[in-house]
Amino acid sequence: MTLSVANILILFTLYAFLLADVFAISFHKPFLRWVLGKTELMPILAFFYCYNAPVINPYILAALFFGWIGDLFLLKKDITACFLSGLVAFLIGHIFYIMTFAKISGYYETVPVFAWMILAVGFILLLLAYLIVLRYKKIMIVPGLIYYSVVIFLNFTIACCYHRFHNIAFTVAILGSLLFLVSDSLLALRSIAKKLPPHTPLIIFTYVPAQFLLIMGTLL
Repeated sequence: MTLSVANILILFTLYAFLLADVFAISFHKPFLRWVLGKTELMPILAFFYCYNAPVINPYILAALFFGWIGDLFLLKKDITACFLSGLVAFLIGHIFYIMTFAKISGYYETVPVFAWMILAVGFILLLLAYLIVLRYKKIMIVPGLIYYSVVIFLNFTIACCYHRFHNIAFTVAILGSLLFLVSDSLLALRSIAKKLPPHTPLIIFTYVPAQFLLIMGTLL
């Protein structure tokens, strides 16, 4: 992939909408997020992917589409039904990413040691997530644990691509999956545990780079 003028313009547009979304979050402008912020981010990333991919993988487009659907649901404040619907949409998106990277890995033909380490750390995080959900919002226990398990398995799957990716592509992809774990943890701390202010840009600042790095891992 070359850093052409078109790519620079696309990424500049993505960055501009990201900043607009951060502004809307920071200054409590929910309407601005709908018209000039979060709703445009995944479509721009999808366009970036289609423009650069030698062969378009429909699974990646599906992952970005369901990420966009999840974004729309989460813009509906913290209504439990909307939050759960957004969670389901993101979960489906993660499954499409897993299908993409499972194929790249040769369907887990080789599992490096650090992939098992990621899985072990993931179980510890899963236990912590359980304790957080159990304490603050019991209705979220089952969907929350299922979702978090899928995110951890995505990290494991990408780690299994180590022998089939070159170093830069693997590093970018694994950073993206780990950043997704951070983003989802921040979302849980804000929406379930109420440990973060409702108008924090931290989540979008980790979520968008996570999506970007995941698709870049397949383009490099």
